[in-house]
Amino acid sequence: GVGPDYQPGHTHCDTLSYELCVAGQRVVVDAGTHSYGLDEWRDLARRTSSHNTVQLDGREQSEIWGAFRVGRRARPLRATLSAWQDGRLLFSGSHDGYRHLPGHPRHERRIVMVATGRWEVHDLITGNPAGPHQALSCIHLDPGFSVRPEKQGVFVLLKAQSGLALRLTVTCGSAATLKSGYHFAEFGLCQENNVICVERTGVLPIEMHYRIERL
Repeated sequence: GVGPDYQPGHTHCDTLSYELCVAGQRVVVDAGTHSYGLDEWRDLARRTSSHNTVQLDGREQSEIWGAFRVGRRARPLRATLSAWQDGRLLFSGSHDGYRHLPGHPRHERRIVMVATGRWEVHDLITGNPAGPHQALSCIHLDPGFSVRPEKQGVFVLLKAQSGLALRLTVTCGSAATLKSGYHFAEFGLCQENNVICVERTGVLPIEMHYRIERL
């Protein structure tokens, strides 16, 4: 999130983003931070599409100015984490970073963790039906993972060194494509990684969903 209003200089467009570790190994990762200079790498690392959250109409959640300034800001509206119950843990949250777009969209996200080894991510973009919007949900994978498409919307994630294997399945009729991106595990270190991009266009409300499960 943006952090305190008086010092938003380290802000990234990462509201409702998440990271996932399985068996002590990083699977879904944040882009990280490459540098603090006014350059293309810092700009890339701060973008909405460099985090595991939803971008709407190609716009940023918060308005990034230069290397250390922020204009219009996404405001978290709600964030709750349940206690373990029946082998499940639920996170739920929302923000209004796209309120300036037609229909005043709001992003709501639910993440369900199931003790048997399954993680479900549900996104809902609500608002007034004032024309179509394009929603993009990026899933950035640790550079150690290779990705094998199984069929439309289904990908097998494999970390060869450890043998950890997972399946990612996209549902709700969303399109899914595999692209390349960058991960900055350390300051000044740039590694290429796989990014699964989930896209859906329509009139509000727009629903998107995917799940990750161990094999």
